[in-house]
Amino acid sequence: MLEAARFSYKSGQYNDSFESFSIVLYPGDYVIDNRPGTNQSGQAFTASQIDELSSSSDMTLLDGSGNVNPNNILYKFNSIQGGVIVPRGTSIIGMDLRKTKIRPLYVPNPESALVNPSAIFRVTGGCYFWQFSFFDGITQGVYNDPAQPTASTPPTYSHHKLTCFEYADGRNVQNTFPSADGGNLTTTDLDLYYQKVAKGWQDIPDSTTIFSTDELQKRVEENRIVGPNTSGPVTIAGISTDFVSTNVFTTTAEVDTGLAEHGFSVGTPVLIEGVTGTDASRFNGSFFITAIPTPTTFRYIIKNPNIGAPSGNPTAT
Repeated sequence: MLEAARFSYKSGQYNDSFESFSIVLYPGDYVIDNRPGTNQSGQAFTASQIDELSSSSDMTLLDGSGNVNPNNILYKFNSIQGGVIVPRGTSIIGMDLRKTKIRPLYVPNPESALVNPSAIFRVTGGCYFWQFSFFDGITQGVYNDPAQPTASTPPTYSHHKLTCFEYADGRNVQNTFPSADGGNLTTTDLDLYYQKVAKGWQDIPDSTTIFSTDELQKRVEENRIVGPNTSGPVTIAGISTDFVSTNVFTTTAEVDTGLAEHGFSVGTPVLIEGVTGTDASRFNGSFFITAIPTPTTFRYIIKNPNIGAPSGNPTAT
């Protein structure tokens, strides 16, 4: 699943691949290290944390004898609440319902009020699951506390503080960072996940800062189950097709939502209405977003591009 997140990256803003990967599981026992992952605790990643999450670190879950390797750092990419994040609408497809077994490596201690409930998988929008079963933790031993140094506790106690599926939280703020302009930048659990993945592999740009216009980012579809993305219509502050060169019009419209960040991604369907003036009928209707130049603008191809560009910009309300 880290590979699915890694290879979903595309250069540019809000255009990483979505619903592009399927993971096929053959019959067998699959151990999921679902311990809570690394949290920056309100601070930017330090150099040592970046190095710790790099591909040079120990990412081997099992040692040569088939036992859990206590030095592996794979779990640090997990949700900070525990659970392996299933990103980007990835599918997990088993080959046999009963013989394809998922077993957790972390089962929260049911008798400790200091250990929070957790999950095995943290799913995002668009995920699909088929033909596998969940079983108790492995008999060799599990972790029952995030601070436990080795997986040595027999899983013979209640698993009721562990769920199979929960959602990866891309909406509630977990950390706040000071920004260069004196304001604050906020991150959610899903934001943290993609930041950690971006810092774990050097083929994804920007491994030293927290936010970048070209960094691996969550998509709005990962927080959406059904229905529209917003609570109501987004008012259009302006719409133009001469954004490349003044008075040189194209068949691509750029919509400006003013100060409101639209939260859309490349490929998101939108319904445009209320446009009047020059060639208004070509601007109104249903379209798919083709580019996100900034968090407050997006572009789409207007109707009938084969007849050429309009003679001017319309009026948008």
